[in-house]
Amino acid sequence: MIDYKELTKIEILSSMPPEDLILIAEISSDENFKSDDIVFAEDANANKLFLLKEGRVGILMEIPANRKMLIEKVDPGGVFGWSSLIPPYKYSSTAQCIEDAKVISLDARRLKGLFLKNCHLGYIFMEHIADIMSLKLKLTRLQFKNLMKW
Repeated sequence: MIDYKELTKIEILSSMPPEDLILIAEISSDENFKSDDIVFAEDANANKLFLLKEGRVGILMEIPANRKMLIEKVDPGGVFGWSSLIPPYKYSSTAQCIEDAKVISLDARRLKGLFLKNCHLGYIFMEHIADIMSLKLKLTRLQFKNLMKW
């Protein structure tokens, strides 16, 4: 469990009331990673959602010839690992630390259970996740268009 005030530094949680943040904090824990550490790998079972407190994390996509392409950089306050909340619960990319990182991890199973008990919290949280997914899709499309010009 972490101090709920740490969650106010995370963009998607910053506007939530303290009573909701306390519930989320109860199922959260701190984790530390070193530069180049893999937080999760593409196609692995997705069981945690990550909130970045410090450092930077690269989101990588596998491409032909066993290579990985950087598709996004997550900065402090950002969220990654949202595949843990959406079937089929497999990470759709690899998360690798660009520099030492401190994260808050949320057990996805417990988070979904919390959403079932507190539907308003689940709705607000998932609405934020949908916004993130929409933005990531737009950015990926732009990257793809630029790649095709190359």
